[in-house]
Amino acid sequence: MGTHAGGPDDSGRRAGLTEEPPSRLVGGAASPGLLVGRALLFERRRVNVPKRHVEDSEVETEVARLRGAIDAARAQLRAIRATLPEDSQDHSLILEAHLLMLDDALLVDDTEDVIRVEKINAEWGLRRTVEKIKALFERAEDDYFRERRSDVDFVGERVLRQLMGHSQELPKAHDDGQPTILVAHELSPADIASLPGKGVAGFVTDVGSTTSHTAILARAMQLVAVVGAQTATKFIATGDLLVLDGLKGVVVLRPGAADLLAADRRKKRYALFVKSLDAQRDRIAAMKCGTPVALRANIELPPEAQIAVDHGADGVGLYRTEFLYIDRRSPPPEEEQFEVYRGIVKTVSPRIVTLRTFDIGGDKFSTAFRLPREMNPALGLRAVRLALQEREVFRTQLRAMLRAAMEGPVRIMVPMIATLSELREVKTELALARQELAERNIHVNDVPLGVMIETPSAVFMADQLARESAFFSIGTNDLVQYSLAIDRGNEHVAFMARPFDPAILRAISMTVRAAHAAGIPCSLCGTMASDLLAAPLLVGLGLRELSVDPHAIASVKAALSRITLREAEALAVEVLDCDTAETVKTRVEAQFAGSMRDLLEPAE
Repeated sequence: MGTHAGGPDDSGRRAGLTEEPPSRLVGGAASPGLLVGRALLFERRRVNVPKRHVEDSEVETEVARLRGAIDAARAQLRAIRATLPEDSQDHSLILEAHLLMLDDALLVDDTEDVIRVEKINAEWGLRRTVEKIKALFERAEDDYFRERRSDVDFVGERVLRQLMGHSQELPKAHDDGQPTILVAHELSPADIASLPGKGVAGFVTDVGSTTSHTAILARAMQLVAVVGAQTATKFIATGDLLVLDGLKGVVVLRPGAADLLAADRRKKRYALFVKSLDAQRDRIAAMKCGTPVALRANIELPPEAQIAVDHGADGVGLYRTEFLYIDRRSPPPEEEQFEVYRGIVKTVSPRIVTLRTFDIGGDKFSTAFRLPREMNPALGLRAVRLALQEREVFRTQLRAMLRAAMEGPVRIMVPMIATLSELREVKTELALARQELAERNIHVNDVPLGVMIETPSAVFMADQLARESAFFSIGTNDLVQYSLAIDRGNEHVAFMARPFDPAILRAISMTVRAAHAAGIPCSLCGTMASDLLAAPLLVGLGLRELSVDPHAIASVKAALSRITLREAEALAVEVLDCDTAETVKTRVEAQFAGSMRDLLEPAE
């Protein structure tokens, strides 16, 4: 392809650049794979909102325009959802979340109120409301909640484009036999869901996160993706040849012969690597010496239950139920929750599913609860504290979980337990939920109740908590934050939140010892468990259950199979005497990295 579709317009655009185009761009590796293809630039920029005050007689007309745009956006999303391939239908739940936002009082009613009270046009009122909601999500330290601000933005922009008559359509792919790589400032989950059949094999965006719904859909649909490349749309033109590296998060612009040869070799090596991991899928996770390790999955959305099973998980070690509580007017009713939990349990059965009660409040914003703004949300009303304040809502969730446990093995896990009295109150609520079901002639099985160890007080009281818990699960993400007094969402100190810190390793060791002494199982479900170097160390510290991202299961299985229990335990003893996180990391890398180089750097 000697010239590209952008031809004259692009040459002018390039001539106007004052910067020398870089040879490569670096972003986030959102969906793995390697791809050589032609760029297709999609320059749909953020809508420039017109702002005007309206007369009293125009107010209701503006409200009607808003409602009409919402109806049109709803119809668009439903149409996109209906076109999803049969094997991707489960992922329509992500689009369902966007549809729910279009009915959310916080978005719809608040926008109508702004239009009526301020007497402004619908576009301006909607933009103001969207920015207000995004600011609420911005407070969250949890990646999952913080990324929901993007979903709010996507929905708001879709409605704005309807109001202003702007096109939502993605361009068609090249028809020259080469893979097409879509290049855009930002892509929504609805954009990704509409790609099947358009000939697009991958994409790169200026902005975005690897934890976003867009990235989740890209992985599910096996599209190679790099997000957050910042200047992709500035320096890439339609028709440009690109190397898209979804393993390292790199985009090579105008690749030469050597770049193309290297990409081809790495693509073949990665294919062999994926094939070797596929062979691990049905094997029991075990150390090199044969010591078994239960390897389960952390999931946030119901469709990920099937992904976990497909990747060879031994069950679900953590299902975050917060998905059900955001983007809605009120907490979900029992029947709705029951159907979701039952679906997950039936998908995963006969493997166990660990259902975590809602971890909402403080910095984790939910429209289902009207909570006051707090000066220090990380230490405020959240998780079990909120549950014990909203006991009717809490028991509704517990009843749904107990009913779902009739479909297969289930454990219930409570987040952010800090004191023994909190655990006892939860047990009382669980007993009341069981009694309420019995009064409806619904008799349920005994369901193990466990706690997440995420606070220093829980570590210090682990021996006491273990006597009244059925199991422990260590949540290292929050344990690191609270133990080291580091705000994970603060860019100035977040780099100091290191799970290899000796204080964290000692906290894990103390918790595991307390669980073993009481004869209860102890798992770890934080991000640390997905770290290929950390996983065998955790086994050395005494853990025999790990819960990881579904896509990391095969790699963690492979990593564990390279290390003997004796090697892991010896290193654990050694690092518990280390004085800094840097020393620990150096020792772990020296001990384990050599035997899993291919896992740490696939395709190299």
